[in-house]
Amino acid sequence: MKIFIYLSLFFSVSLLNAQSVNVTLMVDMQNETVSSDVYVAGSFNGWSPNIMSDVDGDQVYEVTLNLSANSGHEYKFINGSTWENNLSGSCANNFGGGPNRWLSVGTINQVEPAYQFGSCNILVFYGCTDSLANNFNPNATNDDGSC
Repeated sequence: MKIFIYLSLFFSVSLLNAQSVNVTLMVDMQNETVSSDVYVAGSFNGWSPNIMSDVDGDQVYEVTLNLSANSGHEYKFINGSTWENNLSGSCANNFGGGPNRWLSVGTINQVEPAYQFGSCNILVFYGCTDSLANNFNPNATNDDGSC
């Protein structure tokens, strides 16, 4: 009986540790000249760049990654072949190869703010903030009256 209890506990803990969540990272490139493609690289992908896309043409590039729950990662955005440098502020850390951006992954899917390339400033999105409207923009932070 004890072996059964120990094995059940082991598998339950293993399943909890194996949980992953979707994390959307965004970077605001409105004040940048985009040099071909925009990427993100970090400890979550062995610093091998993942391409980001700007599907809606608003100069905010994004990518959704599937990451381990309850984890933390360093990362940077890349414009063509130019990596972000000299980050400082609330989004940066100074350990490891820093200063890099820091990402804390929780237990539910999350969307990170759209930071401006090379800074910790956050883009303000204007759009429809009414979740019941047909033109609702989940990225909007300020209502523009278009709902």
